[in-house]
Amino acid sequence: MEEIDALRTIFNRMTACFRCYHQSWEVVETAAGAQFRKLEIRSAGTDFHEIGNAFYKGIKNTTQDRSTHLKDLDCDGVSLFVDAEGRKHIVLVDLKSNFDIQKICGAYEQDIHTFLKLHALFSLCEGYSLRGMVIDLIVACKTFKDTDQEARVLDILSMKCMEEEDSFEKKFLNSLLHDGPVKTCKMDDLKTIRSLPFHPSIKGVDVRLHLFTTMRYTDMEGIYNL
Repeated sequence: MEEIDALRTIFNRMTACFRCYHQSWEVVETAAGAQFRKLEIRSAGTDFHEIGNAFYKGIKNTTQDRSTHLKDLDCDGVSLFVDAEGRKHIVLVDLKSNFDIQKICGAYEQDIHTFLKLHALFSLCEGYSLRGMVIDLIVACKTFKDTDQEARVLDILSMKCMEEEDSFEKKFLNSLLHDGPVKTCKMDDLKTIRSLPFHPSIKGVDVRLHLFTTMRYTDMEGIYNL
């Protein structure tokens, strides 16, 4: 992949962060106490070009040290792949232990800010362009512990939808829960992006938001097919 090769060549002190996996790629949560530890992402015939999180973690000198808007947030895993139609994807994944609305919304923010950091670095690279690209923002967590938790979460979500017209919960999370685990939009539909004067190529890129929940509350791992 040309842009990965360029990134690895330019940032040649970080070459250990780049790996390639065929047909499946694992995102692992290493934090102590994590209750959901691994998501395996599969896509038949696909090569996943992983960028290890050591590459994009801890660069606050280019984000929050210089901006109150850009956060030095990091997701748990990033990879690039090319789909059967030839479209390139950047996949950003964050894992959460429990179904908590605030934490899930925060996880999508982690994906978005990780993308912004990587885009700034990729923009130096030969072969990189957002034209025709898809950005996949994936959040994965355990399912509801029981029907009581499910009822509480749905009540909170319902209130959020009534109170805040432009909330992430109303525009995206409610749909992901009730209409299916994938929702498509433009990057500019996300409030974090829309509220700032980002380049049109960023605002116009296609985004797919994914929400994965485990089959059982006791599950600590999952498999997701892209």
